[in-house]
Amino acid sequence: MLGVGACVVYAVFVRDPSDTKDGNTKRTPTPGWEQLDACSPMQSIDDTRELSFLEDRTVTLEAKEAKTGKTITTNTAAGTWSYDSAGKRYLVTLGQQQHSYGLVQPENSEVCILMYGEIAAANLNESWFGRTLADFDDDRERPDPY
Repeated sequence: MLGVGACVVYAVFVRDPSDTKDGNTKRTPTPGWEQLDACSPMQSIDDTRELSFLEDRTVTLEAKEAKTGKTITTNTAAGTWSYDSAGKRYLVTLGQQQHSYGLVQPENSEVCILMYGEIAAANLNESWFGRTLADFDDDRERPDPY
């Protein structure tokens, strides 16, 4: 009887809480994703390029026609992103190029800037600009980056 009681105590108090009956485990969040998701997709300062991020750490760069905003399907690129939590920087790799960005989200603002360079000397031409979901009106849907 004591052995059965020990098994019950073990199952209740010692068992890993992420274990479930169907074999699924709790998903750990992707570092840096929550902040980035709120801002994606992001546009270049001249609004001719759009950078979209996905939680699976992929990124897509699309060229846009300046006047119409339509995607130029022949000019898209896929890459990856990662987050350096120690340096609080996002690393975006497209082709053979990797760039490091800081994410700036001013308090009480719906603006996001994926800043290339440092805050005192950011390169705006290489930076990316987005808006958080809160910036979109309730009657308007947020653009679907997928």
